[in-house]
Amino acid sequence: PSQQPLPETTPEATPETPSVPEAEAGEDPKPLPAPDTVVRNSRKLTDMLVPIEPEIVKALEAQFDLTHFPFHCLHRREHNTSKKKLLFVSPACRELLSTMLPTRKWNIVGAGIRLFEELPLKERPEQYRFTHEGLGLMLPYVPAYRLIPFPRTAIVHLLTVDGRQEEIEKFEEPSTQSALQLLAAKGGGPCILRCADAGPALPTGLLLSAYHYGLKLTLYVNNSDRDNVFYQIGHKVEQTEPASGSLRPEDSARN
Repeated sequence: PSQQPLPETTPEATPETPSVPEAEAGEDPKPLPAPDTVVRNSRKLTDMLVPIEPEIVKALEAQFDLTHFPFHCLHRREHNTSKKKLLFVSPACRELLSTMLPTRKWNIVGAGIRLFEELPLKERPEQYRFTHEGLGLMLPYVPAYRLIPFPRTAIVHLLTVDGRQEEIEKFEEPSTQSALQLLAAKGGGPCILRCADAGPALPTGLLLSAYHYGLKLTLYVNNSDRDNVFYQIGHKVEQTEPASGSLRPEDSARN
């Protein structure tokens, strides 16, 4: 039997090998567009994650007094540096990111755990605070004077005052007051509030991020997380309790 001719096929361009438009006679071929590492029209920038610079490492070492901390696993966004958020990635993820970095063809939506966030303090440049999601991971590295024992009643009070800020002298619990005085003697700054009597559902206690600046202590809990913290410590929210606004510790310098 005679063999039927095969139908003609046209190769399709794939994302890996994009087609180049044919140039007109006498014109040079049009180059491929350069890959953009940032989604410019997105509200959230999704670009590469890069290791933090040695200058940031020195700032963290000086500010937090961390011992044996794996700073080489901290990364930040390459382009979105308006508010630095430092992420902790695993060694395997770090190795993967290092292989992806030279190509600049990837948009990293998310990776790692956020540990530190930069504070906009004019009087204290290069200042960072702890983030809530990373407190449990930071416990083995944080010096004891940055762990503040904090009673349940004091947390309820901080969650209801304006700006989540209160003067240090208002906390009358002896263990809390002595710990805050020691932190002030060390220069203040970021700390972790540890509520041991939060409830049976939290055997290790409730951990909250705070910052000692001037004569005040600021608690970092936004309005969306406020009721969740109340629930964890077993506090019933009353309708008359105000939901104070976002907290800005830099305002304490002007008070």
